[in-house]
Amino acid sequence: MDFDDLVLSRHDNDRLAWNQKLSLVGPAICQLASKFPDGRLCYVADLKCGSFNFCIKVQFKDDGVEWVLRFPIPGKVMFPEQKVRAEVATMRYIAEKTDISVPTVIAYGMADDNPTGLGPFLITIFIKGTLLGEIPKADSLDDQGDKVLRNDIPDSTLEVVYRQIADIILELSEHDFDQIGSLSLNDDDTWSIGSGPLTLNSNELSRCGNVHVESRVYSTTSDYLLDIAEQNILHLEKQRNSISSSSDARRKYTARHLFQSAAPSFVSGKYNQGPFKLFCDDFRPGNILVDDSFKITGIIDWEWCYAAPFQFTYSPPRWLLLKEPAYWNSNSDNDLLGTYLSKLEIFLRILEEQENHRQGVTGHRADPSLSSLMRRSLVDNTFWFHEAARDSFALDRIYWSRLDSFCFGSIRDRSDSICRADNHKGLNAFVDRKMEHLRQYKLELGVEEKYDAGGDIGDHRNRLEQTGF
Repeated sequence: MDFDDLVLSRHDNDRLAWNQKLSLVGPAICQLASKFPDGRLCYVADLKCGSFNFCIKVQFKDDGVEWVLRFPIPGKVMFPEQKVRAEVATMRYIAEKTDISVPTVIAYGMADDNPTGLGPFLITIFIKGTLLGEIPKADSLDDQGDKVLRNDIPDSTLEVVYRQIADIILELSEHDFDQIGSLSLNDDDTWSIGSGPLTLNSNELSRCGNVHVESRVYSTTSDYLLDIAEQNILHLEKQRNSISSSSDARRKYTARHLFQSAAPSFVSGKYNQGPFKLFCDDFRPGNILVDDSFKITGIIDWEWCYAAPFQFTYSPPRWLLLKEPAYWNSNSDNDLLGTYLSKLEIFLRILEEQENHRQGVTGHRADPSLSSLMRRSLVDNTFWFHEAARDSFALDRIYWSRLDSFCFGSIRDRSDSICRADNHKGLNAFVDRKMEHLRQYKLELGVEEKYDAGGDIGDHRNRLEQTGF
């Protein structure tokens, strides 16, 4: 589905205005940092702009200690204060409860706490390292203009990285929560699920579609996934340019209602009521720092992390080729899938080895194991269901290529009739509304009216930069 270019333009104006403000408050940045080590002087050592945060590295003059000040970028982050609170709570939980290396939180504050006028902020220790996502990229672009995993990387190098990431996933999976939602840090330095899950998808729905979804705490996976299905229907209804033609409107309406019908069949009965596990939507090589020997020095960017259905944890990693499966080109889909499966087999073998190692240390082994659940997730298409559930803009692409025939192939005649006007009496009215939305959108955009009978083939991709800040 295309993004709303009018909304993106407004957000871009917000970002540019913030950038202008940033350029005028240089000295105030150091003053903000110096508040926390009792007035010690520092200077700006480096600047980096990532997908969602602008990062300023400062270095203290007396001892050379380096910190990073991270500011959510207006126009990129739709819920900046909620984002900072959830990220701080998550990072402190991981730092205290696990052996995973995350930046130490020095201080944070909301907009009212920041005299620079730049909004909420987070200050952490600077962790040295190279972003893993920059190392294994291909030297050339694919036919969609994206860099993907080089084919000349030795399996031995991948195994070094996979082994460490497997340990991280296993360690996160050992911590249980009784609800689905974002972590909150209580006044007594304990944690609770204080709000609904702040997901990357909810941010992008607001940023790219001007669709705001209500977030709440969930007690079952089924309620959460059914709410996601409802949100996708709401997205189609509310984003003005969510369709490109009347036939496209019918096709997208059909996909979302069939996706909603299929959702209960993808809920794990065993884990429906928990326990729920910490899960990060943006866990990828671009947010992993490594040294020259590929040893992980730290994991950054935990803003889209929340207690999620356990079945999200045992969905195979989407980042194995760097480029997410939802955005593989259909012309090269089978080739990429074959490459993905070969890398996944290496990852699962390593994961099994680490499971056995942990069992030898702790005497405990999960039954069924995480590796076996990952294999099952790919076989029963739960992997693809999760990919669609976690990215509203890619739902149509995934549903029609991966889920429709799997879920309804044996009853094709019935599934075709589900959204006929006589069965779904709201369909014709929906199409009429959406065509009027599109007409108004194009009028405001200044684009000449042109309706065709074809489908929407101009899907935008949520192209997150591989820089991980």
